[in-house]
Amino acid sequence: MVALTRTALRLDATPADLDRWRQQFATTHTVGWPGFLAPDLSGLVRRRLAVAPITLRTEGTREIEHVLDDAVLLGALQAVLGDPALWRFIESVTGCRPISTFSGRIYRRASRPGGDHYFPWHNDVIDGRLVGLSINLSEQPYRGGRLQIREAATARPLADVATEAFGDAMIFRIDEALEHQVTPVEGDAPRTVLAGWFREGVDYWSLVRQP
Repeated sequence: MVALTRTALRLDATPADLDRWRQQFATTHTVGWPGFLAPDLSGLVRRRLAVAPITLRTEGTREIEHVLDDAVLLGALQAVLGDPALWRFIESVTGCRPISTFSGRIYRRASRPGGDHYFPWHNDVIDGRLVGLSINLSEQPYRGGRLQIREAATARPLADVATEAFGDAMIFRIDEALEHQVTPVEGDAPRTVLAGWFREGVDYWSLVRQP
C-alpha cells in the first residue's frame, strides 16, 4: 500500500512490490496506486472541493478548463506532496534524478462538442520536470480522460491508463524520448484531477510567483 495522510507518507510495501513497480515503470513509463489519498486527507479534499472557487481558464477565445483555486486545499496538498520521504520513494521506483520540489494544480474538464483535445501529444520537458503525477478527484466515474504515452520518434504506443476512483493516483515519466496526451472527456460526468510534476533544481517560490 502507498498512501498519503495529512501528515506523512504511509508505505506498506514488500521488496516484491517495489520490484514490480520498478519493472512496470521501466516498461510502460507509468505506475498507479489505488487509494493514494488516505481517508483523512481525502476527506479534507472533498470538503474543500465542495466550496472551492472555480476560475475558467482560456487561451484566446477557447475554453480550456476550470481551475479550482483554494489556498487552504492547495497548501495542504503542496505540503504532503513536498515530503522528502515521498520524493525518495518516487526516485526509488522511477530511477529519476534527485527531486527538489513539487508543483501542481487542480482542474476540472468536461466533455466538449467534437471531443477535441486540449493538449495534443507533448512531452512536458520544461522547468526541470522529471515525473508527472495525476490524482483522481472526481466524485463520479467519467469516461475518457485516459493518459496515453508513446515513443516520440516512432509513435509506438507504450501505455493507455486511467485512474478509476477518488484518491487513486498515477505517476509517469517525463522524457524527451516520450510523448503523452490525455484523451477528451466523454459523457456527462466531468473529470477533476490534481495534476503536477516532481522537479529537479527548481526554486519552488519562483514557480508560485509565476502568473
